[in-house]
Amino acid sequence: MSTSLFILLGEAHAASGIEIMPDLTLLALQILPFLAAMFILTAVLFKPMVKYLDDREQATIGAHETAASLDAEADEKLTAYEERLTAAKAEILELRATVRAKANAEREESMSQARSECEAQVAEAVQAIRAERDIASQELKRLSTALAEDITGAVLGRQAEA
Repeated sequence: MSTSLFILLGEAHAASGIEIMPDLTLLALQILPFLAAMFILTAVLFKPMVKYLDDREQATIGAHETAASLDAEADEKLTAYEERLTAAKAEILELRATVRAKANAEREESMSQARSECEAQVAEAVQAIRAERDIASQELKRLSTALAEDITGAVLGRQAEA
């Protein structure tokens, strides 16, 4: 039904001078500039723009990959630095302990030497005090004997004989 209506309308318009069916020559003349414009735009605009966008995407992806590799490298260097720092701290602690032990040994040695010198001085002083005590004791005995004779002589009124 629709086909017959289409044919009838075509015949009716053909009789009036209006054509519903397009003219192929006119259609070709309109399609050719469109296709030429599309070909030129594709070559001049679309392909370079797509290439630019692809390059930019690759550059972005490359930048992300470069950043990731640099980040990984920085992490490796940081880990290596922390390991070296830990080793250096351990070495410093060991060196500090060695120096402290050496200083303690030197201090003990000097204290021992000072202690022995003090003990020697104390022994000398004790010996000198004993010698002076013996001398003082002998002097006191002599003086006490002389004083006893003087007192005895004063009490008796005469000189006591020993």
